[in-house]
Amino acid sequence: MFKKINLIVIAFFSVLTVLFPIGFTLYLPLLIFYVLKDNRNIFYMLIPSFLALLLFAKEFVIYFLVLTAIVYILQMLLHRISKGFYVYGAILLLNVISSVILDRAGLINAGMLPSPWHLIILNIISLSFYVYLEHSLVEALKAKKMMRSLYDNSFLEILIALVTILGATWVEYQGVNAGLVTAVYFGMYFGTSFRGQNAMLYGVIAMLTLLFGFEIREGLFLPFVCAFYFMPFVYPIISLNIFLAVAILAKTDYHFLSLLSMMATSVVFEILKNFLIKEKVVEEEVYEKVYEQVTGQINQEILAFASFLERFSDGIKLPKEYNQHISDGIKTLVQKHCQRCDKQKECYSHYKAGLYIYFRDIIVGQAQDSDEYYQFTRYCPHVRELEYTGRSLRKNVALYDESETKNNSLVAQMGGIASAIRKYAVDRASKEELKYEVFAEVKRRIIGYGYHITYFEVKRTFVNDFLISLGIKAAKSEWDDIHSAISLICQNVMEKRVSVLFEKEERNTLYLKIIPEIKIDVLYGYGAIASDGTQINGDNYIIKDLNNGRFISAISDGMGKGYSAFYESNITLKLVEDVLSLNLDSSTALEILNTFYVIQDYLERYATLDLLEINRFKTTAKFYKMGGCTSYIIHQDGSLEKIINKSLPFGIEELVENYEVPLKDNDVIIMSSDGILENVVDANRLETFLKSVKDLTPQRIVYELFNFAVKNELKTNDDMTLIALRIKEA
Repeated sequence: MFKKINLIVIAFFSVLTVLFPIGFTLYLPLLIFYVLKDNRNIFYMLIPSFLALLLFAKEFVIYFLVLTAIVYILQMLLHRISKGFYVYGAILLLNVISSVILDRAGLINAGMLPSPWHLIILNIISLSFYVYLEHSLVEALKAKKMMRSLYDNSFLEILIALVTILGATWVEYQGVNAGLVTAVYFGMYFGTSFRGQNAMLYGVIAMLTLLFGFEIREGLFLPFVCAFYFMPFVYPIISLNIFLAVAILAKTDYHFLSLLSMMATSVVFEILKNFLIKEKVVEEEVYEKVYEQVTGQINQEILAFASFLERFSDGIKLPKEYNQHISDGIKTLVQKHCQRCDKQKECYSHYKAGLYIYFRDIIVGQAQDSDEYYQFTRYCPHVRELEYTGRSLRKNVALYDESETKNNSLVAQMGGIASAIRKYAVDRASKEELKYEVFAEVKRRIIGYGYHITYFEVKRTFVNDFLISLGIKAAKSEWDDIHSAISLICQNVMEKRVSVLFEKEERNTLYLKIIPEIKIDVLYGYGAIASDGTQINGDNYIIKDLNNGRFISAISDGMGKGYSAFYESNITLKLVEDVLSLNLDSSTALEILNTFYVIQDYLERYATLDLLEINRFKTTAKFYKMGGCTSYIIHQDGSLEKIINKSLPFGIEELVENYEVPLKDNDVIIMSSDGILENVVDANRLETFLKSVKDLTPQRIVYELFNFAVKNELKTNDDMTLIALRIKEA
């Protein structure tokens, strides 16, 4: 009943109930119900109702316009979810005032009922009608799945249709009563929409109303109309028209034009059917789509795992001596050509991530055909000198038996791959999935509430890690109402609290996602300074929202300084990012990655890893410290908590330990490389300073800590990297 065509029909005929000795008793609840649900409905109610009164009840036009204006002002003052008893009071007050005014104007004939009792009865009817409409709609959101039939929106729609039919009975043309035509229209609508006992219930009630209330004998056809429209495709219109044609040809006593109008209504309905009937949720189709999505997700994770293996394999296939010669050669290139270059600062800033690869390939004589390398050669004024020096250094690079290295690497990797796949399979099997009918029920409830879904896709199905993406035809101004309604639907169908997050607005469609309830947000700041001012910092860091309720930040410190250290730490973090993208538990993901680092220990290439994972669903933080520095948590009350490293760098120990800490609102977390917090001589002064800056923004905290480190005595001159995070309640 929320389709615009239905709304126009309802508005046009329901307002004519004012011609009964009840005033606006039945129309007022409908007007308030639709306008409070969506303020744009005021236009779909105002114009058809105004035209109906202008054609059939001109004496009520002024009163109607005043009433509509008051309701419009009312909706601007009230919120749909939290309106409470204010609306009930407004309905009672407006009913009393409008009834008294209409009575004084001689427009209400109360018959044998005394005026006070008449007002009381009208108020009870009007308020009960509105309370049922509101309660039915809200309870349809709140009801548990097994209770859905008790709060089905079909009963609400049937009641609205019956009120519309009552108003339509006042319109008649050449013996054809509009109440009959309207009843037939809704019979077709309900038969197509419900296809069950509710449609037949409507048919029987509408038949009795027309037959005994208004002596419209053609009302006997209504149950047949509903039954015919249970059928799919074009069978309903064919069957109904044959049935009516037989009634006409048999020369029955039924009014010829009334039967003909029913046939015409079936043709019009068939033309408009696609615009009238709300989307049906077929569970099998939802199951199939969810299955396809889950299968596709698994395939994507397998491909991502393969990419992770390729990246790791490329990183470990060369022996220690070879890498040492490359590292020494790069230092020579930098000292001879980069240190005195005018473009050094800009070059390091722009090409930092690729310089190690470019210099390495220049030394070994490997051709580069990437666009990035081409841009680098156009920018660097000394590229020819670099290539000349690289050729002279090439003879110093120790030759190695590539096949032997690959064999050794392959033997080592086979065991690591087997272990990694085993951990991957165990992690996947340990996650409990939601039943697919839950997603079908969520979609059904959203459509039943009156929203037009243009896109619905279930991307993750786990109990504690689900993701539903959907698009709803609506304006951004409706977001608060959509958010409240969908949150309530999911909370009751899934039996857990959810977060409904806005993603974008495009072509009058709001795109959003549904995930487990996010209880905290994370604000962050970061910064890095190289020890020698060359802009090449051996540390690397990542800060990323994984789109599944997990937020990670990590710092990796490569062994030594400069290009090789930067390269090692960068590779480590890229591998971490790859393995965490597999949607595994972080402990499992890091165990897999650590396994591969363990099997390549003969290369003696290590990088520390200081990883923090914040679970925004559970409000907890897990610290993984593999050679990482001490992290600090400064609480709102000024207390300070240390997370101290007890492990060696990545790949040296086979076990990956973590430290789980509960988080509170306004907690501040400080992570750093070994060049700053652990490098300060006066630890007590550092802790006092940390407490003093806890109320600043995360980025400001980073700046202040760098200033503190520069102005105070440090143990060594080392690269410095900082990440500051603040926890806020969502």
